[in-house]
Amino acid sequence: MDAVRIDSSARLMAERDALLERSGILQEEQADAVFGIVNGEGKLVACGNCRGCSLRCIAVDESCRGEDMLSTLVSAMLEYQFMRGISHVFICTKAKNAPIFAGIGFYEVARAGDAAVLMENRRGGFGGYIAALERGSGVQGAIVMNANPFTLGHRYLAQRAAESCDSVHIFVVREDASEFSFEDRLRMVREGVKDIRGAIVHSTGLYMVSRAVFPSYFLKRTEDATAVQAALDANVFIKIAAALSVSRRFIGSEPFSAVTNEYNRVLMDTLPKHGIECRETERLTINGCAVSASNVRRLLASGDKERAFALLPPSTQRIIEQIL
Repeated sequence: MDAVRIDSSARLMAERDALLERSGILQEEQADAVFGIVNGEGKLVACGNCRGCSLRCIAVDESCRGEDMLSTLVSAMLEYQFMRGISHVFICTKAKNAPIFAGIGFYEVARAGDAAVLMENRRGGFGGYIAALERGSGVQGAIVMNANPFTLGHRYLAQRAAESCDSVHIFVVREDASEFSFEDRLRMVREGVKDIRGAIVHSTGLYMVSRAVFPSYFLKRTEDATAVQAALDANVFIKIAAALSVSRRFIGSEPFSAVTNEYNRVLMDTLPKHGIECRETERLTINGCAVSASNVRRLLASGDKERAFALLPPSTQRIIEQIL
């Protein structure tokens, strides 16, 4: 039996939904393509989604396990990914399934206990990413930011980190799931911190704060998914920090987002256990209001450029002027 794309068939998609439910996997609304395997009786016995650079929602009917179904399914999904130019592919799976995926060519990046394991199809991919990162010296800190866009608040956090570190590694989220592109956000950060002593700007690659590491589809509750994703991100960061000799992680206080608050909680609980101090800095306020990138985006969308620009460093203002 071969794996084929099934998202044009209402009947097979309905069978896919039922198979996911039987397997305890939540259905995701968004998928770039859905693949499945149909047996001789026309019944769907395996399925999986391609979304971005990840393979997701993979399930095999109990009656067919052990018949190389998974290998056939994943091979077809990888071929689809390669055909559209995606050669670096991720799977996030329950820890008990990690050996199965290791047997078909995936390699562990990090794990969150028994809850989830992040794997990639590139041997040494994560190690190569770490090896290519620019090194700093002395006492080293780190910040991870989306910078959508880079605000005076982001700059304030970088300045505060630089006050207590010789080098500050600033990781900009690579994934393009924001209003401003990664290239624009990276340029905003580089221009915005170029006068800050010891600032070193990196891309997160696909390893931190990425949909590739979001395991919501096999966890029961949203809060579980947030905590597990945060734990995966934390454990990826711990490996990066060890290679760079980073001993401090800086985070901003979060008065607006419950999800970010959960991330911060997990970081503050996890990092010290691995010798990394986690310092939370009170968010910068202007005229009594906390500076927020989401507020900047709202002001820009409403046409209130003057108030939006009051929250941005001149370098970000110039870049946005070029974009608009």
